[in-house]
Amino acid sequence: MPCYTLLKICKSAVDVHDKSEAIETIGRWIKSIDNFLVSDQYVALIAKKLKIKQNDLKTVRDSFTKEVPEEKVDAFKILWDFPDTVDAKEAIKYGFYEVVDGYDTGYYFYANGGYEKRSNFVITPIFHNYDTIENARIIKMENGINEEVFVEMPEDALINLAKFKKFAWEKGAYQFWGNSGDLEKIVRKIMHNFSKAYPLKTLGWQKEGFFAYYNRIFNGKVSEYDIAGLVKHEDTHYFSPGSSEIYKNLRDDDDEFENDKYIKYQISPITFSQWGKLMRSVYGEHAYAGIPFVLISLFRDIVFKIDNNCPFLYCYGQSKSGKSKFAESIMNLFFSEMPAFNLNAGTDFAFANRLARFRNCPVFFNEFDDNVVKDEWFQAIKGAFDGEGRERGKGGSKRKTEIQKVNCTLILVGQYLSTKDDNSVLSRSITRSFKLIHDRTEQQVDDYNKLKQYEKQGLSSILTEILPFRSMVEEKYCPLFSEKYKEMSKAMKLAKKYFEERSLRSYCAMLTMVELFADIFSFPFTVDEYENWCINEIDQHSTMMSESDILVDFWTTISTLSDQKIIQHNREFVVENQDQVRLTFNKKSRIVSLGKATYVLYIRLPEIQKYYAKEKRKEGGQPLDKTSLLSYLKNREYYIGSTHAKRIDGKVYTCHVFDMEGTGIDIGIEKSTTPADLENPSEDDDDLPF
Repeated sequence: MPCYTLLKICKSAVDVHDKSEAIETIGRWIKSIDNFLVSDQYVALIAKKLKIKQNDLKTVRDSFTKEVPEEKVDAFKILWDFPDTVDAKEAIKYGFYEVVDGYDTGYYFYANGGYEKRSNFVITPIFHNYDTIENARIIKMENGINEEVFVEMPEDALINLAKFKKFAWEKGAYQFWGNSGDLEKIVRKIMHNFSKAYPLKTLGWQKEGFFAYYNRIFNGKVSEYDIAGLVKHEDTHYFSPGSSEIYKNLRDDDDEFENDKYIKYQISPITFSQWGKLMRSVYGEHAYAGIPFVLISLFRDIVFKIDNNCPFLYCYGQSKSGKSKFAESIMNLFFSEMPAFNLNAGTDFAFANRLARFRNCPVFFNEFDDNVVKDEWFQAIKGAFDGEGRERGKGGSKRKTEIQKVNCTLILVGQYLSTKDDNSVLSRSITRSFKLIHDRTEQQVDDYNKLKQYEKQGLSSILTEILPFRSMVEEKYCPLFSEKYKEMSKAMKLAKKYFEERSLRSYCAMLTMVELFADIFSFPFTVDEYENWCINEIDQHSTMMSESDILVDFWTTISTLSDQKIIQHNREFVVENQDQVRLTFNKKSRIVSLGKATYVLYIRLPEIQKYYAKEKRKEGGQPLDKTSLLSYLKNREYYIGSTHAKRIDGKVYTCHVFDMEGTGIDIGIEKSTTPADLENPSEDDDDLPF
């Protein structure tokens, strides 16, 4: 308001009462000015012109709040010629107003006795993206010419004039030529209008009690995100960046939320039971593992609590045998045709992020091969069984770290069976061996085509059939698992089936899920059929591990070295047919009966280990060191003992003694039948360090 306008108000007063009312109006207006120094300057100027004391005008000014009385608003609106869309009371209170109308769009601030335009755009607060690392404010920007845009503004851009101007210009034709005081006025007005929202850093199951797709959530009912990517669950807002208009114009190469969009809610044309029936028709007995693995994945956090681990699904076999298609069929219940993570490529961050990004969902890792996968990735996969994540820096600080957690189940697919680190992955897995099938029935082919067509249409709403039973799983899974474990352990022993502890527990996890849901969904098998299948699978899986452990590799290497004459009979080893052996105990020797004639293998282990290690390194493998090798061997049933007085080719050596049949090899030499060294050895010989 120009000074002459203020004076005109007073001079137009016809008597003392009118003049008093005019001064009161001036006082109210001065009180509405936020800047105290500017307010005092107006007091001094107007008091001088009206020839009244400054303190008297200050008293009038200070007797009012900043709110302008309703009866004065219209007068001020006429004085400053506010547009019809402007709330005059708000404009006077905050010292500016905004307009969204073509080229007139912008902020108008009070200055030089009137309101001046100082931007060509306005912003609307949407929400506060409450992230402890990357806090940001989500705003809408409008310039009246182009379409409005939703953008993510860094926190400091709202409190720093240079950064605010730079940010606005980077977003397009948005220019601000106001000063820092103008920016402060904008912030003061809008700062309470940012509702707090928590970003969904992990999609899938949320601990607050809902399942988050990128485009919907399910909390008993399906709810959509709004245009900004917000959804409300109970009394809290959540933010899905992948569904937000903020990022819709990013090029595919720049879209950091591209993977989020695979976990997409789509209405399925079939039910979970119908899907299971198709899986059984298409993949045969592989479906016995695939169907329950869906349930294990969807309730992974509950399964994990039993032993702080969760089994993998491991599919191996020759090329084009259907293992990848099987994995895809499981994945497509959760995701919309999400490609597998290829373990031959990708960055360390991408690998770790795939493990962490989706909670209670399976993740498909392809090309799993001992000789291809980086060792640190192999170790991370092993650790994923126990939920061991990757430690990384937090917020750019060298002191602060966080664990990038493992939230998913793993589906591993490769051509060759992994035996690395003594079957470390194999022992953690539910395994399926795939072979080429050339005689599929017409029905199987038709069902395969149906299944793949349904997968293209989208199956993810099937999860909303299963999720309502989460509370039932939380209540019953643990006690039922314990019961099934005891029953299966007893059944395996009665059937005289061999089993490894981890194998038993992995298959019991699937059996427990089948029994929990047997009365809810229609499985393509009965509970009794499934239990018998599990017994056979546990036996086969456990036997496979015992036959493919790291010592099998050791003995196979020894056999190869013998065939190549690199190690030789009567030099590094000797084989004899005996019914008793002389062993060393506490530096004393004694004869031990074997009960029957047995081919006994004596080996000079330090020498043998050198050749074995050299051969493994030549192949690019990692051999066992001497101490580890001996430790493994001593824990095998075929280990008989050691002797420090075995005569080989006329010389006496310390040797380790094995039942050769138990090693699984036949070295292929003419075996000696003469137990020539059962004579008393020197009692003074010490055991060698190996």
